[in-house]
Amino acid sequence: VSAGERLFEQALERAPDFALPHAGLAYAAFVKAIWYFVADPKPAIAAGLAHAEQAISLDGESAFAHFAIGRLLTVAGDLDRALHHLALAVELNPSFAQAHFGLAQALIYAARPQQALVSIATALRLSPKDPLASMMLTLSSFCHYSLTDYAQAEADARRAAQLQRHETWSRLA
Repeated sequence: VSAGERLFEQALERAPDFALPHAGLAYAAFVKAIWYFVADPKPAIAAGLAHAEQAISLDGESAFAHFAIGRLLTVAGDLDRALHHLALAVELNPSFAQAHFGLAQALIYAARPQQALVSIATALRLSPKDPLASMMLTLSSFCHYSLTDYAQAEADARRAAQLQRHETWSRLA
């Protein structure tokens, strides 16, 4: 359990009807699953989904809760629901760069790379110095590759690698 998870758990003890700690624990579960910080990601995803659903039941207008469940549903392979929640997160908070990036990832998994490029461009515009910009550019590279725009795919992959030379994602493209 990370320090952040402990803090979210403490917040839940103090305010069990507050949605944000549930959403935070949901997102922590997503991170553990996607980066394989746990031996088996399925239990982390299931626990994260339970927290995300609780967060949404407490505050259906929480962009972060919809973002967290959308990210978890993406890795769980439930793309229709993921797209719904991620689009809702963007609608609730149009300036939430990470929600645009999450939506882009779900869109490319759903074989909709052209739409994903729009979301990536928005995420990069909203957060041009984002610590995850290399991941955004790598995803853009995947989109361009799937659209057979190989020159742009290579350009985005090179930009991603320049931003984060040792980061795993930028090495994938």
